[in-house]
Amino acid sequence: MKPKFIFLTIGTSGDLFPFLGMAKEMKRRGHRALVLSTELYREVCEAEGVEFQGIQAKAESEEILRDSSLWKPVTGLRTYLTRGVVQTAERTFELLEAESKKGPCVLVCNGIMVSGLIAHEKLGMPTISVTLHPFSHISSIDPPAIMPGSKFFLRMIGPLGRRLMVGLVKMYMNASLRPLNSLRIRLGLKP
Repeated sequence: MKPKFIFLTIGTSGDLFPFLGMAKEMKRRGHRALVLSTELYREVCEAEGVEFQGIQAKAESEEILRDSSLWKPVTGLRTYLTRGVVQTAERTFELLEAESKKGPCVLVCNGIMVSGLIAHEKLGMPTISVTLHPFSHISSIDPPAIMPGSKFFLRMIGPLGRRLMVGLVKMYMNASLRPLNSLRIRLGLKP
């Protein structure tokens, strides 16, 4: 039996369409394909002939997209992580676990969707992590420009300052994702 390819993402249509394109291609090649994402995208996925399961209610997703903090350089990532990634983690894991019991699966997930990585760790589900967000490529050599003028600032502070900035970004992301530790502990995984 060919594996079912599960495509996991959340965010805007820019996050969805690469995964939807891959799902359609895997279907064309004879595989079963499923997209797990926000209910905002159910209609577009089903119109393309791809099976869909929602991990976040449409109204909740719309509310997050209207939240002005999502679109600000300093608060955007935290809003995305806490209101999108963390809040959907348990439901996402439950859906992935249910799919894994039906037969072989391969998970292709947006790299920021750590619930996919938890499923890989707990269920042994083969997983491919795809990075779509430039900010996810944390580098002390060429850090991302997150605000106007930040590239100039980062050049001025030099390599040591850039390493410090990368460390601060990692601390910020870890603090935002810390609530996932309770899910990990319930699943018998280390926090």
